Amino acid sequence: MNTRLLEYFIAVAEHRSFRKAADICGVSQPALSIQLKKLEEILGVDLFERTNKSVMLTEAGKEVLSSSRQLLTDVETLKKRAQLFSDPYSGEIHIGAFPTLAPSLFPRLIPELASTYPNIKFHLVEEKTEDLLEMLADGKLDAAFLAEPEEHPLIMSQTLYTEHFLLAAPEKMQLPNEISIKDLKGHNLMLLAEGHCLRDQALEVCEMAELNDAVDYSASSLITLLHMVQLGNGITLVPERSITKIKGVKYLKFKKNPPGRRIAIFWRKSSVREDLLLEIADDIKREFGQ
Repeated sequence: MNTRLLEYFIAVAEHRSFRKAADICGVSQPALSIQLKKLEEILGVDLFERTNKSVMLTEAGKEVLSSSRQLLTDVETLKKRAQLFSDPYSGEIHIGAFPTLAPSLFPRLIPELASTYPNIKFHLVEEKTEDLLEMLADGKLDAAFLAEPEEHPLIMSQTLYTEHFLLAAPEKMQLPNEISIKDLKGHNLMLLAEGHCLRDQALEVCEMAELNDAVDYSASSLITLLHMVQLGNGITLVPERSITKIKGVKYLKFKKNPPGRRIAIFWRKSSVREDLLLEIADDIKREFGQ
């Protein structure tokens, strides 16, 4: 069976549209339909319920979808294993990081990796933690930089470094130059939207400081939150390597037991790149420090 048939099937299953799947796969819609009919004939089951308005998976289709994804992951692993026999320091590596980490990590890390591993092409992905874990488990990523703790039965990790948080506050707000968690009591802590791990970490600080109900502006980026701070709408937490100079915003250090996050590299337990990823982990530890 040609794996291309499985790619067509997965595209239709994910987008619930033959037209969209055909566009993504770079084929005509009639050609895609013919190939999927061929797949159904090979398997001896109907994979889709087709109507004029929608495409739905049958029960058999749902089962085949799960197996198809795994098969394609296994095929990609096989290709990578074969490639590594000729040169383990060549090929392509897809690496992800979440939005409040990628801007401070990738620009500093990638030039170093490109210099150390000149025959490897690095592809970078910036997505939310939940999406990165799914992509990693599905074989779409080779590694991801995430904040601990994150657990998944197919994935393992190694801690790289700890990044402390600073408090971003309006310049006119009366606060000590070095603060403690208790100094935050009574202030509104602004958060990122659901799905950002920095939001969850900020909520932990919220509980420790007995803050007022956190103000959620559904902000999708730190820079948006910082401009809200600039306007005097509240305070927020910023990772120390993500500080951006903005007029009217000051950054204050925590004087004792500062809140923060542990950054780790995550990869699949079955990854053929494990030795290389461990080398990269060592490079990052030297660059960023524990």
